[in-house]
Amino acid sequence: MEVRTDDRTFLREWVVANGVAESVGLGTTFVLGMSAAPWLEADHGVGGMLGLALFAVVLGTFLEGVVVGVAQGWVLERRRPELIRRQWVIATAAGAGLAWLVGMIPSTAMALVPESGASSSIQEPAVLVQLFLAAGLGMVTGPILGVAQWTVLRRHLPTATNWLWANALAW
Repeated sequence: MEVRTDDRTFLREWVVANGVAESVGLGTTFVLGMSAAPWLEADHGVGGMLGLALFAVVLGTFLEGVVVGVAQGWVLERRRPELIRRQWVIATAAGAGLAWLVGMIPSTAMALVPESGASSSIQEPAVLVQLFLAAGLGMVTGPILGVAQWTVLRRHLPTATNWLWANALAW
């Protein structure tokens, strides 16, 4: 196996692998979500809403977590041959699953709030507020994914704690 130590090559491969994997993982999740939109918009009660949220977490774990883990593992094991890709994929999927679970809480909780009339319906927040909330959610879920990956990375890299900050900023 070829070991690449060139930082530019590694960074380029890392960015491409993540871009493609996130596009495939999140893109597939989006397409499946849009396909299910008519069913999602129907009133299914509390159990149905919680089931849908759980289904989204499972999809995110597999479609994003596993795909990203495989792509990142491929790049990492070329840089760090001692890293076991399977462990990286499992850690990435577990972290993604937990991040999806945390990420689904706000929208699921809002969907469970009963509407008591047209005048009390929940209004979408302004775009700037949505962006601020998304950034805040990323600062929470990024480190969740990072901690799971750190459990593998720390065995191979003495500065692995930097990974936690990198994930917080990246998300």
